[in-house]
Amino acid sequence: MYKILLVEPENSAQTLILHEFLENLSPLLNIKGFRTTTLEKPDHIKMSLLSQPSVNIELDLSQQAADIEKQIEPYIEKFISELSVFQVVDLFLLDRLGGVEQSGFRLKQQIITVFSSRIPVIGAVQAHDVKKLNYLLHKIPIKLIKLEDVKESDVSLQLIKELYDL
Repeated sequence: MYKILLVEPENSAQTLILHEFLENLSPLLNIKGFRTTTLEKPDHIKMSLLSQPSVNIELDLSQQAADIEKQIEPYIEKFISELSVFQVVDLFLLDRLGGVEQSGFRLKQQIITVFSSRIPVIGAVQAHDVKKLNYLLHKIPIKLIKLEDVKESDVSLQLIKELYDL
């Protein structure tokens, strides 16, 4: 299986597992995508590109979709480029799906393209946002791994086994 979606328990800091996985593998693999950080303000996140960590967007997810799309628009070309399947990349890592891409058609379409490609993908989603990913789950075979069902120390090993059919 080359497409994995980590389902995080409600209000968890489980994306730290994904960040740790990224830190361990980034010296070995060319990883593209984005990571998110929850900010102190309620419903605020920071999205950063993996290949260009200086590209950061602070988003207020409590706003209407059109307002979130306006916040993303100045950066959309950089995000689309980061998620291009026409580049040398070993793995796409997409942190905290089910939120931002709902607001932008182009970003959502690019995420579909990434999951449809032959390149391995790891995405993360909070449990309450899984239904928002029906646009992917009904079209593409994706393995869901509920982090609450896996020991934290086993997650990295399980991800590697699933990604590379070991």
